[in-house]
Amino acid sequence: MPGTIKTYEVLHTMGYGGSCKVKLGIDQVTGRKVAIKMMNDSLNEQWQLLLNTEVAAMAQLQHEHIIQQYDYGTADYIKKSGRVRKDINFIVLEIAQGGCLFDYVANTGRFSEASARFYFQQLLAGLGYCHR
Repeated sequence: MPGTIKTYEVLHTMGYGGSCKVKLGIDQVTGRKVAIKMMNDSLNEQWQLLLNTEVAAMAQLQHEHIIQQYDYGTADYIKKSGRVRKDINFIVLEIAQGGCLFDYVANTGRFSEASARFYFQQLLAGLGYCHR
């Protein structure tokens, strides 16, 4: 359900994984579209450690081919209905303009060896980002 978290308007779910949902959002200050990883309520100690490691690593990475981390923290998530979810852990990231490699493979089918090598070299170089 749409809502807000900090200065971000949350529009809809783009994807999900074992520990979070990734939602499309708009930064109400800058007007840019962002991806907002909203963590599940049931993060155990191991997941919390992984989250902290991801945030610390992303904060140090600055490269044109790596998704940028804009914001992170814990805040209330206020849904359009007025219902408030307290203390949501979140990470705000740049949108991957090229889309998700997983979706591309799922839609195009089998790659030639040369094509697969190219895409996975790009992925290893940090050009791909997707959460399922």
